[in-house]
Amino acid sequence: MAHPLGPLTEFETDGCSGGLSWAWKKLFDEKTPWEGCCETHDVSYHKGGGKEERLVAYQALRQCVRGHGYPIWAFCMYYAVRLGGGPRFPTKYRWGYGYKYSFGGGYNRFAQDR
Repeated sequence: MAHPLGPLTEFETDGCSGGLSWAWKKLFDEKTPWEGCCETHDVSYHKGGGKEERLVAYQALRQCVRGHGYPIWAFCMYYAVRLGGGPRFPTKYRWGYGYKYSFGGGYNRFAQDR
């Protein structure tokens, strides 16, 4: 079945969204120690999916950042993406950003078809 929003775009990542990667680089002249966690999280975000898949992506991000020895950052990032990364807003970091934005859109039940 074709996806109703068209084809999935080529994957792009900004590392840790919300300016976190940029600010860390400016302050410490290096990438965040958990940059790979954010990039892996972005792979899930790019394709989107259902609510359960989104929760799994958040939990994986939190575990990964915590595993790098930053439990407080893990906690903050978990809640930041839970609050600001939903599928309903036309942001470049929304859940399912690899598809054309659909006004008032929601979860992508077609994710498993790719």
